[in-house]
Amino acid sequence: MVASLEETVYDQQNQLEQCYSWLSELLKTRELYEKRLQEDEELKLHRWTHWQENPFVQQVKMNAVRCKEAIGYSWDEFLTLLEEFGPLIQKCRVGAFLEKTWELSHSSRNSVHPTDLLLFVTLFWCKTGLSEGLISSFLAPVHQRDVIHFVLQTLHACGPALRREIQFPDPAEQERLVEEFNKMHSAQFAGFTAAVDGTETKVRRGYELPEEGQSKGPRENEYSVKKKQPSICWTVIVLLNGIIVKLSKATWNHNDQAQWNSEQMRDLFVPKKMGVFGDSAYTFNPKGLLADGAPEILGARPVARPNKKARAGGAHMSPQDKSSNLDLSRSRVVVENVYAQLKHWSVLAHLPVKGSDDYKKAFMDLLLDFLVPLKNRQIKASPLRKADWLHPSQRSQDP
Repeated sequence: MVASLEETVYDQQNQLEQCYSWLSELLKTRELYEKRLQEDEELKLHRWTHWQENPFVQQVKMNAVRCKEAIGYSWDEFLTLLEEFGPLIQKCRVGAFLEKTWELSHSSRNSVHPTDLLLFVTLFWCKTGLSEGLISSFLAPVHQRDVIHFVLQTLHACGPALRREIQFPDPAEQERLVEEFNKMHSAQFAGFTAAVDGTETKVRRGYELPEEGQSKGPRENEYSVKKKQPSICWTVIVLLNGIIVKLSKATWNHNDQAQWNSEQMRDLFVPKKMGVFGDSAYTFNPKGLLADGAPEILGARPVARPNKKARAGGAHMSPQDKSSNLDLSRSRVVVENVYAQLKHWSVLAHLPVKGSDDYKKAFMDLLLDFLVPLKNRQIKASPLRKADWLHPSQRSQDP
């Protein structure tokens, strides 16, 4: 154990030394670039046109690894996205935030700022989560006030088209998926093709005085007791190969079941064709709902462990329940893998935005509409579970 810790510390020290070396080189190159900015009249007059001559951008373009670390894509992939979304970004204009949304307009004139710069800044901010001031120090001539403006323009332009890519399977497709995923779960979960879970994104703590007649300020709704931090919540439904088929809106409600109910996700699994895995936070067939005549759906969650008092009295989980929970967990874990992929975008792990609750929620919805479909494209190209993946319980049955 000591040897492994020493090896980890040694690796981290090497990474830090490489980062310091890269930053020192970058600072020297930046000083030369700033000197050139003062002397070159062409750069002074057309500073936005020549933004790619920035030394940081030059290094990112030349190094595929650093490019993916900076914006999440290779430079060729970035140019492909630019070709697709560039015309939309050029015409979009974003105004003030009023009545829980931004004022939008579409101009016949192109934006003063280059479209490739707006897309680059947006991806760089989303991938790294760096402050606006730090980003502006990397990307001269961008001012720190420009960063969020560029991000909002890009998100509003691209988000609606990307959001439409996330579609829940139609009945014919559901039947095909049931057959295709037959080996991705144990035999007792026949017909199950999807998994659902909610997650939380940390936000900056807001401070406001309580409104008249209220005992607490509205910002206290941000606090998550489970995570012990202020956070905003959202939910996805994924197929057993990792492809996202449903994305909720952001909410301050930190209860997974409440999000499931408010988004009416249960209706997606009626009639009883596709089954869905969930954790212990979900109740897929509430007794009250069934008593009112609602149809039953295929839903499975882990068998609850006896509480402390019951365990003291000798109660325990049976081997069958433990085996069932293990089988369910092995199938359901794909949704956790998807969240791990999504949170490679740093802003989905920690939202670095100040403002009111309504502003943060609206901003989070824009980010989800933009980033989740982009990651879903990558998952579709390379699913987290290949078509020939077998559930461990199925492997033992094969000769």
